[in-house]
Formats: sequence, structure tokens, C-alpha cells
Amino acid sequence: MITGIRFFNLWLLAGWVLAALARAALPAQAPSEAVVEMFNRAFIPTTVSIPAGGTVTWVWKAGSHIVASGASSRPEDHPGELFEAPVDAAHPSFSHQFSTPGDYSFFDRLNEQSGGAGTIIVLSDALTFRVGVVDNVYIPEQLFIFEGDTVHWEHEPGEMVHTVTSGRSSAPEDDPGLLFDVESSDQKPHFYFTFDQPMVCPYFCRPHESLGMAGTVASQRKFKRGDYSGDGALDISDPIKTLEVLFVGREKGDCPDAGDVNDDGEMDVTDAIVSLTYLIIGGVTAGFALALADQLGAAESTVAFEGAAVIGTLLSSAIGGIGGAAGADAMADVDNPQDDYKDEYERKWGVDADSGQVLN
Repeated sequence: MITGIRFFNLWLLAGWVLAALARAALPAQAPSEAVVEMFNRAFIPTTVSIPAGGTVTWVWKAGSHIVASGASSRPEDHPGELFEAPVDAAHPSFSHQFSTPGDYSFFDRLNEQSGGAGTIIVLSDALTFRVGVVDNVYIPEQLFIFEGDTVHWEHEPGEMVHTVTSGRSSAPEDDPGLLFDVESSDQKPHFYFTFDQPMVCPYFCRPHESLGMAGTVASQRKFKRGDYSGDGALDISDPIKTLEVLFVGREKGDCPDAGDVNDDGEMDVTDAIVSLTYLIIGGVTAGFALALADQLGAAESTVAFEGAAVIGTLLSSAIGGIGGAAGADAMADVDNPQDDYKDEYERKWGVDADSGQVLN
């Protein structure tokens, strides 16, 4: 059963998010965008980083420019092969989207000698993990990764010949070598394998199987932090599921990490508030919203509490509809005596904690 104080806190905090919205909806630049400013004979910054799918925009500040891909105008640098466009008073900006991870160079054809080349680093969310093959052991023996990540087995120089063989053992029923079966030696020191789907993949060394030389790679499904409902989008269903888990007893599901929105190692009401803040305001953190709301004057506290009333009504309806008797009990608990807490709230904000009306 939800305690009155707990539901009241949830109800109030959600309202503070709306209060922050009323006071300051701050714009936030998407992390997938970067800007390069073009001056007379230089551009700033010279290096930018974006995720795959991100966009770089060159913005005119002064002078005349032709922005082109490549490190220089030399033919071997393939100038302008990917993009080329003017950036000047008549063409104040130019944007290009980068879909493939990697490092990309660009330069200014009209100011090549003075400006030099710039670099765009397009990052991938996939990673490569190293496993050492040394002393009849794999280091580390257990590795936890996400689908799409790559494992690199690297043979220690001077070690004897090993193998990296998928399967629990060489017994036929364990399908040895079904995924990979490669030599690891001074002559063949590197082996890469990309795990493109969730799985638990045991592997072993054929020559040293009897010595227990074995390892495991566990690849889990990728998740988008905050997408707790698992539908691939960040929307209102995510904080709703968080609230159901916390207050109605719904199962956490197979990816509780997705519900830990603020990545503090546990899922609590703060995660629902962070989700709501992101969805309503867009980029402003819950900490900022709460700090801002805490500074609201008594005259403005009505906005805060009326926002809480709106969210509270929605939540009570959702919990009542989803949880049945549990939802009714939850709302009944809100009316339980919490006099000390409510009195403190009413003194601070000048608003009745039950009705939301301004006190005389």
C-alpha cells in the first residue's frame, strides 16, 4: 500500500516540474548537432564530435568560404567527394549529416593555407572489448557486452598456441566451433568477433580444454535509457510504467536498467520525475526544475500546486484504473493524517495542501 506521504511527494514533485516549465523553458541544443563558425581566415572549433546520424552546421561569421570534405585540395585527399558548399553572406550556413562512424576531414578552399584542416569525429555506440589470451587463461574469463559490440581476443607474444572456440566443450552435443573456431598464436595474434544479437556464448581452448581454459561472453539487448516500456521511444508510457512498478506492484521487466533514468543505480520516483521533465521541458534536468521551484515566491506557489493538482489527478486516475483496489487505497492514503508535513507546506507556500487554494 502506498503511504500518503509517499504519494503526496510524488504528486507535489510532478507539479514542480510544471512550475519550472511556467518559469523557464530553457532551450537545449541536441547532442547530435555541432556548429563550426567560419571567420575571415579561420574556423572554430577545429574538431567536433557527434554520434552517428548527427549533423554539423557551418555558420558564416565573416569572409567568404567554400567548405569541402577532405584534408586538402590535393587529389589524393579526395577533396569535395563527400560535400562541398559555399558559406558566405549570401549562403549563411551549410549542414551535412554523418551516418557512418569514423573521422572526417574538411577544409576551406578559399582559405586553405591559413585555415588548415578540421576534423569531424563521428562516434559509434558500439564498442570493442579486449580479451587477453595468456598463461592458459582468458583475461577476463567473463565479459558482459551489448549486442553490436565486438570482442577482440589478443594473443600474448611468446605464449604457446591456443584456440578460441565457441561452445562449452569439444563434446559434439555442445556444438564446438559453431560460431567461431580460430587459432590464437604469434602468427595469428588477433581475432575479432561481433555479437550482433543477445546471447550467452561460452568458448574454450581446444589444446588446453583439460586445464579449464574457457571463457564466456554475455551479450545483452541494447536499451535506450528511459525507454522503460521497451517500445523504442521516449514517451509518457515510460514514467507511467515506472510509477506502476513503484506504487502498484507491476513487475520490473527484463531490463530494469532502462528505468534507471538518472543512472544512479536504483529506480525510484526521481526517475519518473526526470522522464517527465525531459518530455515536458526538453533537456532541463529534474534537479534544475526542483531547485527553481523551491525559489518560487508565495504568490507564484499557486502555479506550482495547481500543476501538482493536474498531475495528481492524472496519476490517481491511472493508478485507480490500473491497480483497482490498490489505486483506491492509494488515494485514500493521501487523506491520511500527515499534519506536520502539510502544515509545513502550507506555511511555506501559503496554499492549502488538500484543495490547492491560496490561504488568506
